[in-house]
Parts: sequence; structure tokens; C-alpha cells
Amino acid sequence: MTGRFLLGRSSREHGVVGDMRDAWPNARVRKNVSLIHTYHGFKGEKQGAVEFLKLVFRALCLCWDRQTQDLHIDWILFRGRPLVPALCEVINDNIDGVYPSSHFPIFAEFLLPRSVRLAEMPS
Repeated sequence: MTGRFLLGRSSREHGVVGDMRDAWPNARVRKNVSLIHTYHGFKGEKQGAVEFLKLVFRALCLCWDRQTQDLHIDWILFRGRPLVPALCEVINDNIDGVYPSSHFPIFAEFLLPRSVRLAEMPS
């Protein structure tokens, strides 16, 4: 799977392994954790038990390994050790109960390394 490759978890048969990290599990603070599956089919938080079980079954069939057991499908990937995801949030905004997408968007806020912040400060 592409996600497994990007996160460096796939086989090394081609001699290349991804080095990206997922912001969600690495964030210091996570908001709207119960919505991390993000797909809601334009129904918002009113998903029925059947839809939830279908999602879980589908996710289990696609990617069963201990590294990805939260099984979310929308990611913010980053690379570089100095970057630190300070906050990740699943956004569940709507206008009068109408959602602009069948997936909730994910927002991430990163802390920049001190050396970058100092270089950008005006004198």
C-alpha cells in the first residue's frame, strides 16, 4: 500500500523506503479524536452502527498491522526530525448541517525548529 511505503513500513524489494511520519500519532495534542476515521458520507457525526462496522471491516481488510491499528484514512505526512506536530485536529464544521465533503478535513500545526524561528525574526 502507498501509505505503508511512505511511512517506511513496506517491503524493501525496490531498494527505496519512505521516511515520512504521520502527524496524528506524533502530535502533542489531538482534538476530535473520536472522528479520526474522517469518512462520514455527508452524514457528519450521525453515522449508524452499520456504517461504522462497514468502515472497520474495510479497514481491517486493507491494512492489518500493529503500526496502523487506529486505521484512519486521511493523513498529514511530514518528514524531518526537527519538525514537531504540536496540534492535530479533525475539523467537523458544517453550514446548517451540510458538509462540503464526505470526509472531515484534518488540520495540523507544527513547531518549527528554534534555528529556523531565529533566522526569520526581523531585526
